[in-house]
Amino acid sequence: MFVCNKSNVLLVIGCLFSFSVLFIGCINLAYGDSMPVELGAEKMGRSVVKIPPPIEGAVLDRYKEPHVLEKADITILSRGDIRHGFTVELARTEQEQRTGMMFRRHIAKGTGMLFLFKGNRERNFWMKNTLVSLDLLFIRSDGVIHHIHPLAEVNSLKRIRSNGAVSAVLEIGGGEAESLGLYVGDRILYEGFVDANVD
Repeated sequence: MFVCNKSNVLLVIGCLFSFSVLFIGCINLAYGDSMPVELGAEKMGRSVVKIPPPIEGAVLDRYKEPHVLEKADITILSRGDIRHGFTVELARTEQEQRTGMMFRRHIAKGTGMLFLFKGNRERNFWMKNTLVSLDLLFIRSDGVIHHIHPLAEVNSLKRIRSNGAVSAVLEIGGGEAESLGLYVGDRILYEGFVDANVD
């Protein structure tokens, strides 16, 4: 026979509360971060979205793991035989070139991305999803700078033209070309350019 008194009622309520806490804890352990939406954050009136920061030097692809671009050391030979060393990422494939420097939040001085194309022709760039200003140096097949577009507008769809046939483009931080005193006619020393070896 069960006698219903105040102490028994409190005991039953305590047991039910403990069971509920234990049950909810087991659900959290079972589902972890992949808890169903109806049991997770949205039911509590909030949502949590985890967005990883961009990986320096990585090309992002929705269906593949990010991969780090090959790097190379190049030299820009400017007037007065002044040499400026850069460590650049090499964008060779169509996917690498489409992604370019999108989503980067910072471009360190003395670094950049060298786009290497097959053949010489007019090239067009834009700044879609590019979060930092860039200087674009359009380069002929012999490594000579053909055209410089300084301080490209962030996240712009405006076409940036090479104004002539080129086989490569070097992207560096916005304003760096001016600060280093780079001009059209300066030469990029890199093994991929014809007659690029200058004493």
